[in-house]
Amino acid sequence: MKLKGKSNFDTLKANFGDRITTDISTTAKEFITQHINSVWQLELLLLLKSCNNSMNIAEVSRMMHMEHSAIDLSLQAFALSGILSIDDDQRYRYSPNYALSNSIDETARMFSERRIAVINFIYAVPAAISND
Repeated sequence: MKLKGKSNFDTLKANFGDRITTDISTTAKEFITQHINSVWQLELLLLLKSCNNSMNIAEVSRMMHMEHSAIDLSLQAFALSGILSIDDDQRYRYSPNYALSNSIDETARMFSERRIAVINFIYAVPAAISND
């Protein structure tokens, strides 16, 4: 999502400066602002990344312990973004292009190494966008 010609990350930086932007990589920050709205959504993506097979909504919901409706919207958004593919049987598979794959790998690394900083950044994104 772009706001007034700026990326969401540019909006965050303008509103909050270095307070929320120094602990994680620029690649991870840009990926999060473009594709992630919540911590559970990042965890969903990382779950799908770790699976070697495709899954339907019921299987993903069971693994995430969440309702189908919330999972469905996120899976569709990831598919529209080119992060997941979906087959005729409505089964989702992690299949990003090279650039997205690198961004996701970096985001996963940051989440593993600097979990609190990533979580804080995710929670700061909606606040910064709504204050723009």
